Amino acid sequence: EFMVVCKSSLSDGDLKVLAIELNEALAEPYKVGTQSLSIGVSIGIAVAPRDARTMDDLVKCGDIALYEAKRGGRSGHRMYNAKMTADSEREKQLEAGLRKTLQEDGLELVFQPIINLESRTLAGFEALARWEDAELGVIPPAQFVSIAETGGFMPLLGHQILQKACRAAANWPSSPKHPNPHVSVNIAATEIMEPGFTRSVTDILAETGLEATRLELEITNSLVLDQSPEDRADLSQPAETASPVTHQDRPDLHRGYDA
Repeated sequence: EFMVVCKSSLSDGDLKVLAIELNEALAEPYKVGTQSLSIGVSIGIAVAPRDARTMDDLVKCGDIALYEAKRGGRSGHRMYNAKMTADSEREKQLEAGLRKTLQEDGLELVFQPIINLESRTLAGFEALARWEDAELGVIPPAQFVSIAETGGFMPLLGHQILQKACRAAANWPSSPKHPNPHVSVNIAATEIMEPGFTRSVTDILAETGLEATRLELEITNSLVLDQSPEDRADLSQPAETASPVTHQDRPDLHRGYDA
């Protein structure tokens, strides 16, 4: 990271133009050996004394704006505003609350029926995560999944969801009309790319007693399209399980953690 200090006579419009010019200048290709590399930069802009009156506070406001720029995508810029601080504090509270919930195994699952339209019979259920905090209220799945991803604990969240789903499915009754209903669990990119993912699935199946053929792992096209042909072949069938893997043709839908 680096900082650029500008004279106070620059307007907000001037600062935005400067941010664009910096991005364009830094995007010029760099020669590294025989390769030509390009980089992108995210820029957060804070103005004194409007946003802060001390250097430390000004840098803090710039960092908050920088984080917002990074969330917006590659090579963007954002002007700081007071709402960003409130949002940042809220996100910190949510991250701390989610960590505590996962430590206490407090995440809840609901199950959405999956119907076979040809036979008009129940085929199984899709597991959907729900989080309600006593202080923070009901947190939408799209929000807490995003927090888990940015906080680096998506694998832990996904593991608990998979474990709870398999445990519940293992106790579902079977009948001639609805024999051995399967459970569908959505998998995020950060989970499936973990080196021990396949082993983790195998261990959960062994622990819960759920037959592998009754577990369906559902991944999104966005993950499949990002992989090499070899990686896509690996994703087609987890090596140590017989669990079917499906690829979503629908939009991401927050990786299926919401309905």
